[in-house]
Amino acid sequence: MAKTNLREYLSDGRKSGMSFDFLRGELLEAGYKERDIEEAIHEVRSRYRDSFFSKIWKSLFAPRQLFETVKADSIGTSFGYLLGLLFIAYLFFGWQIASFIKTTTLPTSQFIGSWGEKINYAPLGLQISFILIFYFICLIIIAWIASIIFSSIFHVFVKLFKGKGSYRESYGIFSYSATPILLALGPCSIIILNKFFGSTSESSYQIVLGILAFAFLWRVMLMIIGNIENHGMSAARAILSVLALIIIMALVMFSLKGSSVKEKVQGILTPSNTGSADSGGEFIPSNEPSSPETSIDTTDYNQYAEPG
Repeated sequence: MAKTNLREYLSDGRKSGMSFDFLRGELLEAGYKERDIEEAIHEVRSRYRDSFFSKIWKSLFAPRQLFETVKADSIGTSFGYLLGLLFIAYLFFGWQIASFIKTTTLPTSQFIGSWGEKINYAPLGLQISFILIFYFICLIIIAWIASIIFSSIFHVFVKLFKGKGSYRESYGIFSYSATPILLALGPCSIIILNKFFGSTSESSYQIVLGILAFAFLWRVMLMIIGNIENHGMSAARAILSVLALIIIMALVMFSLKGSSVKEKVQGILTPSNTGSADSGGEFIPSNEPSSPETSIDTTDYNQYAEPG
């Protein structure tokens, strides 16, 4: 069978619902070289590569087909998909942050530190754009570093539990399995931020936490299926490798927990009552009048006097 016919055979088999693993086994039994089969499979996968939204649909309703389709995806392709999901989630987060900025008198530097001092007096639309772009760039950098670190740890456990695939496949599993939780995080971020600002009921907040918990469990299931499909692992080994990663991530989160997220956010967004210095070094007093209790010095200096 020529290579062209080999590709046609694989393509027809996929259209009939057969997996590449099944078709590979059939061709190997028929005496075809493994190298020729793998090249043909790679070409067929590239020809029928799923779109971004098709991958989202498969991750929710046909995970086995998803991981079979993306098995040959590069790390760059997998991260590009992850970046697309982050952008969708960020649309909700950014909209909420922009709404808050419109209703506050806080300067730009209060949101991003000294980076924003130079545009404190720029038009409001420019300030909002600067803040949102700054946050998204930071998000991209953090996502790239975090995905590399945690997918590497994940791949170590995959190998410890006899996974057969490469790191590229582990990175793909880590990225594509993030679909449900990132899709849920976008709308849920509105309720979460409102909770920080004190404008959300406790019942709504609990519902959001339940949704995120369900999305997290869905991600765990996707990672297990990805291990079975792309690493050739048994169900028990696939589960253990994912649980090991969850334990490591939980330990990292607890080690970084110094104060609650709410306290950190409120600390950033709460203006000082003692005034501040602008970019030119001029002191700008607070608009809030000092109360009599804080304006009168009631210190007893007699305690510092020398005896006699």
